Parts: sequence; C-alpha cells; structure tokens
Amino acid sequence: MNRRVLWWTAGIAGLAAVIALAVAFLGDGAGPTSTTTVASEFGTVTVDGLELPVLVDPAADPAVGVSAPVLDGQGFDGSPMTIGPNGRPQIVIFLAHWCPHCQREVPLLQQWIDDTGGNPDVDLVSVATASNQTSPNYPPSAWLEREGWTAPVMADDRLGTAATAYGLPAFPYWVGLDSEGKVLFRFTGELDEAGVEEVFAYVAENG
Repeated sequence: MNRRVLWWTAGIAGLAAVIALAVAFLGDGAGPTSTTTVASEFGTVTVDGLELPVLVDPAADPAVGVSAPVLDGQGFDGSPMTIGPNGRPQIVIFLAHWCPHCQREVPLLQQWIDDTGGNPDVDLVSVATASNQTSPNYPPSAWLEREGWTAPVMADDRLGTAATAYGLPAFPYWVGLDSEGKVLFRFTGELDEAGVEEVFAYVAENG
C-alpha cells in the first residue's frame, strides 16, 4: 500500500486534538477517587530501547525501518503485558477515552473484526493512554468493555510513557510493526472499513 495513501486516507487529526492531548497529559488534577480505580486505569510502563521521534509527516517518517522500543506494562486487570517483537506482524493502536475520533474508530474496528475475524496474519494490540478522570467517557476500561473490544489493552501510566516512547502526536494513533518489531508506518486519524482492510493487508504483506 502506498504510504501517501495511508496518511491521506487516515485524515490527520487537527491542532485541536494535539492541544487536547497535552491537556489530558498535564491536566489530570482531580486526584484519584479510590485506590482501586487508579490501579486499574493506569499501569506502570517500562521502556526498553530508544524512543521513536514524535510523528510529524507520515509520508516522510524517519522511524520507518527502525526498531520500536519494547513496552512492558499491565492490562486493566493488572496482568503483565508486553508490546514488542513476537515473530508476527503487529498493529499497535493508541486510544484515548475522551477522543471523539477514537470513540468512532473503536466500534468500527471491532465490528470489522467481528464480521471478518480480522486478519489472521496480523496481531492487533492497543494502548489506553492520556486517561483523565475529569474528561468525558472515563474510565477507559468501562468504555472498551461496552464496545466489546477484544484486542489486548495496555494501560499507560499517568505520564504517558508508552505514548511518548512511540512518538504519539494525536489520536487515534496507528503504528504498524513487522515480525521483528521494526516500524512499517505511523499515522493518526480515523479509517473507514476499506481503510482498515487495506492497513491490515499491508502489514500482513510487508511484515
């Protein structure tokens, strides 16, 4: 698939999304409502490897061909989870519960998986990041459960360590990795069903 088509099809999220991202990371000042809530919605993330640069231009991305850092963290239930090379191509999607683009993309992507079984040659994993108790649609675990989300979810920490390591600029954020964990592409924005099919096929073919 043509990389220009990838970023153009995705519809790059605007400045408002970037500003909202910054607010989400820096503005979580309400404090936890309970220890249980904090433990389930925010994980502890460690990074092994060099961080990717913040994505600026998907059509000329210096991260393509570079090994993505390995992320070690937890799911919402506290179970250990690693995002890194596993011998299979992967798509990593970063989601924010308050992002309207994510709120539309998640059910569309899940419906495609339910209808087609997804692409058997590509693993889909996700990261719930920029979580903010003062923002709409909190908590992310409840949102994704309502949507019937079946992809494994890593809960990012309050600092957005996982998002920063992958150079996230806005949401939803898609990163394609080959079987060795090297970046195939990065872009932000929503995809329609045809775009989802195309992206997964591209990763399967080139991963």
